[in-house]
Amino acid sequence: MTFNINAAFINRTFSLLNKINIRLERQIPRDPSFWGGKAGIALYYACIAQSAAVTTDDSVKTQTIALQLASSALNEIAHAMPNEIIKQAWVLWSASTVDACLGQSENTAFCHDIEELLLETLADTKVWHAEYDVINGLLALGAHALAHPISPHNTQLLARVVTLLCSMSAQDGSHQWWPSTRQNGLPSRLAKFPNGYRDLGLAHGNAGVIVFFARLVQQSEHRELATTILHKLVPWQLAQRNSSEQIAAFPYLAETRDSESRCGWCYGDVGIAWALLQAGVALKEENWLRLAHQLARNAAARPPAAMGFTDHALCHGTLGVAHILRRIAVYFADVELQAAANQLMHQGLAALELLEEQLAQTENSPINPSYLEGWAGMGLALLAACTAAAENMTKATRATTNNLLQWDYPLLLG
Repeated sequence: MTFNINAAFINRTFSLLNKINIRLERQIPRDPSFWGGKAGIALYYACIAQSAAVTTDDSVKTQTIALQLASSALNEIAHAMPNEIIKQAWVLWSASTVDACLGQSENTAFCHDIEELLLETLADTKVWHAEYDVINGLLALGAHALAHPISPHNTQLLARVVTLLCSMSAQDGSHQWWPSTRQNGLPSRLAKFPNGYRDLGLAHGNAGVIVFFARLVQQSEHRELATTILHKLVPWQLAQRNSSEQIAAFPYLAETRDSESRCGWCYGDVGIAWALLQAGVALKEENWLRLAHQLARNAAARPPAAMGFTDHALCHGTLGVAHILRRIAVYFADVELQAAANQLMHQGLAALELLEEQLAQTENSPINPSYLEGWAGMGLALLAACTAAAENMTKATRATTNNLLQWDYPLLLG
């Protein structure tokens, strides 16, 4: 059976999105964060407002909601200590991106004030003991600075982030990597590895560092340093591969070699494939590109039970993996990989349609509205697939593609 993103799929998605819009509006979380709270949902509404999924009247309404949520999230984090604000760097990114998508500037101006405060803090910081990761660490702040370089402070912020990041790394001969320590590691990991560990994933580990430095090569004055680091970091990452006895090519941690891992954005072969693709593109390394392609194809060919999905969300669910596989398939013009991604998209859409029917039968049924593990992110993945498939159909979809494609920057940094 062939799974295409066709007109029928698009119509089903748009129908579901309109139901999601209503459900999200009723269940806005108090949490201001990007991954689990208001800032992520603000991005969802901004993208929806620019899409063909809503009418003109609804577009105005969703734009208003997006701007209000972004403003509310900014106001809430602005009262925190600077080190805590850094952990919410994606809120700054979301507010600035929502403004850019909707032609506004008020939230962006507020972001500039906060960025100035963060720069003052980092200028006086000699050693960084907190997280380095993509979720809420230095990588998040650096990614925000890269995405919004016209800010009066972001060039200097990026320089401080790069300096502090480099001070956190470990080296051994020709290899370099970023360890998770007792000060910045995940409690669940430290329970097993109290002296620290080496995370291989995209969300919390070295694959995320690879993607960040790959973007530095392509976009910033730090390209020479980033190139040197990638030539040490990527070989270290590749040296952590499992033996051929495992289905998964990579474990979760360097300390758990020769163990299985699920398919996901956060951990596993799919996220690592994306990281290798970005590094391969940045440095024109054909071997890395070939491995990225093969990892993605092997992951897509896994039996369903070996995928490790527990839901359909972006972090480690059906639609998150489908989206990354689709992006990789586009780069390599791989029709078979695209078909596998489309099949996962169809599975995710069908599951959400069924769940929405069940929710509709129970008034005020609670949902997870969030970007990373909830309905906002799943809706955006479906919308992105529809927009990509329809971009040659009408001028309207082509005009919104650039705005919509920014939605996955926190996941993929590119």
